[in-house]
Amino acid sequence: MALALNGLFGKITGKIGDFSVRNINGKTVIAARPKHFKMSMAPQSVNTRQKFAVTSAFSKVVSELPALNAIWSPKKPATTTARHSIFKSNFSLSSIQCPTVDNIITPYGSFWMPVMDVSINQEKLTGLLEPFNEHIDIAYNETKVSINAVVCLIGPKEATENYYSIFSLSKEVA
Repeated sequence: MALALNGLFGKITGKIGDFSVRNINGKTVIAARPKHFKMSMAPQSVNTRQKFAVTSAFSKVVSELPALNAIWSPKKPATTTARHSIFKSNFSLSSIQCPTVDNIITPYGSFWMPVMDVSINQEKLTGLLEPFNEHIDIAYNETKVSINAVVCLIGPKEATENYYSIFSLSKEVA
């Protein structure tokens, strides 16, 4: 494995011939890819790969929200990324078909706000969160309030489409 400390080619990621390139904590890491790989089709292996794909998609959406990425960053080990920590915390909570209600968007579920009611009408998502049912006091020195959510739509669709779709919502209010 080789490290390019100052981005020899700039910030690059992906596959280059027999090598894979990724960025970890500002360093470009180049690793050799295996020449031959036989993928197991055993049911347990297939289920693990499906669960991996679901958790990876979920982790990507959560880590792309700047406020949530900032919450996860102090909880991660120095040698990894916030997205990896999100993945690691959520892998056991995902199913092979889609994320579950047990998946978390913050470490240790510290900002858990159960959705009491949700509906979709005319392409508008409306939800009712338990903490917002009553008066909320915000201190004078709290200059911004940030609301972030990860929404997963699940249901039978066309056979060629994914079983679920994940997107994020974010709003910051001064």
